[in-house]
Amino acid sequence: MREYTEKEKEKEKKKKGEKISENLENEFQPEEKQQKNDEMENDFIPIDDNPNNTDKLDNEFEPIDDAELKPKSSLRKTQQEIQKAKDDKKIIVLEESGDLAEMITIALGDGCIPKNAESFKVTLNRSEEKQYTKYVYELMEKQYNAINLLDDLKAEVGNLVPKSEKPKGKLSNEKLSVYLGFEERYIRKLKTIIKSKNPDFTFSEDQLNQMLKNLEERFCAEKIQDCVKMLQKYKISNKILEYRHQQWNKYNPNLKFDFFLNLDNTDKGYYFGLLLADGLSEKGANIGLFLEKEDKDVIIRFRKTLGISNEIEHKISKRKKKTGEFSEDFGVRVGCKPMLDDLKKLGFFDFKEGKPLPEGFFSKLDRNVALSILCGFYDGDGEQGTTKIHNTNRLFLEQIRREFNIKNNVQLKRKGGKTIKYSVQCREYIGDLKDRWYLSLGAKVFNEMMESFEDSMERKREYYPVSTHKFAFEDLKDTIKNRNNLENILRMAPVTILINKFDVSFQTFKRLCNEFNVGPLPHSYWKKIENKDWKADFEDKFKTFKKNYLGNEF
Repeated sequence: MREYTEKEKEKEKKKKGEKISENLENEFQPEEKQQKNDEMENDFIPIDDNPNNTDKLDNEFEPIDDAELKPKSSLRKTQQEIQKAKDDKKIIVLEESGDLAEMITIALGDGCIPKNAESFKVTLNRSEEKQYTKYVYELMEKQYNAINLLDDLKAEVGNLVPKSEKPKGKLSNEKLSVYLGFEERYIRKLKTIIKSKNPDFTFSEDQLNQMLKNLEERFCAEKIQDCVKMLQKYKISNKILEYRHQQWNKYNPNLKFDFFLNLDNTDKGYYFGLLLADGLSEKGANIGLFLEKEDKDVIIRFRKTLGISNEIEHKISKRKKKTGEFSEDFGVRVGCKPMLDDLKKLGFFDFKEGKPLPEGFFSKLDRNVALSILCGFYDGDGEQGTTKIHNTNRLFLEQIRREFNIKNNVQLKRKGGKTIKYSVQCREYIGDLKDRWYLSLGAKVFNEMMESFEDSMERKREYYPVSTHKFAFEDLKDTIKNRNNLENILRMAPVTILINKFDVSFQTFKRLCNEFNVGPLPHSYWKKIENKDWKADFEDKFKTFKKNYLGNEF
């Protein structure tokens, strides 16, 4: 019987087709004398064109256990085979992402692909491309996700706990939550969220470390080795974030997460002040800023300045304004733990609880930066057309008055109470309403504040610059407070002396007397013998009265 020629052998080989299991082990085995070339291109498993072998191929790529995770040089083509395929123009080279490289490395045990590779190349015959694509999709679907991890941990921890912990024969989600260091209903809620809203959820590095730490405390280290392997497998199979609420890194890649680390310019100062007035924080997970429709341009600048990628939100309130229109707000929010931590250090969360900022906060900053914070706060809680700022945080207003040397006192604007009736935008409410306070900044500080940040709200700059006499009457009225105080002051000295003490004009002082219906004493009164010595103790009397009724400064 004659022997087949080489061409006949090749034809027979194609006709019969070889089994994929034999092909994977033998097809690309390097010759014994062939020296391994470390610089060869990374390759993938050759795929048989025979469609009958598809099922066998699928089975071949089933997930493998840890014992099989070892380098297999037989899964890579030799340099000669690659060169021959190139010469025959039957080869294609695909560039894949680093994440996919890591998955293929895990599945095939091929150590030639670095785990930190940003990308890598796969060399295939053209006929193999379709099967390769199918394999990649199946591989990605079989990735070890959060649900897989929780189910495996539930089974393993269930083997470690006594039967008394498993009344129905298996460990409950509530018990597992406690063993892993979470709130009792955490895992049950999390599974619901993953299945309904967030299938791409991943545990963070600090959460995985928390699980491991709690398991080690509950059980000895030797007993949780299988749990350790599960956690390691999860880390390898997923792109792990460093800590919880680090989604900003994924969805807001350009976010200036350290924007509030140091308040060293007026941009940072202004937006910090605006957040104090109108910022919100939801469960310490994100920070947001919402303003009225007419101030949407400020939200746009805020979003751009901080590098936020999240879309601007539009809210329409169910409540109507005095004009009869529904209130509309625009805003943006972002979750970023480093930013929230920096805001916490600055005193943002303490302020929201009614506390002042750290003592000497404004005094320690550059003057313009301090004024820009005040400007942002005014744009949020300032009264348009006046120099007044309003807030329920009296201690903060007192701090502003003290550190900016403002002469006016903090005044009560509206009394609060648990059963008080109050109206908001033409609607009546009954509830726990806090006392609301206000402080008049005065013309000098107001003008300085506006000069510190030119891009503040346009509508609030309408009255800038303020004449030093424009709010003199208003400031004088805030200082003296009531008719009784004015009567006592008028008996201390002539009006010509008093107007110098209060730094106002005669017309302004006379206007206040008219409003309180109090007439100044005639000039002849001070010429009487019994009143000639008014100068002797005037300074002491005025100082004592000011301290008791007007405050130490005005």
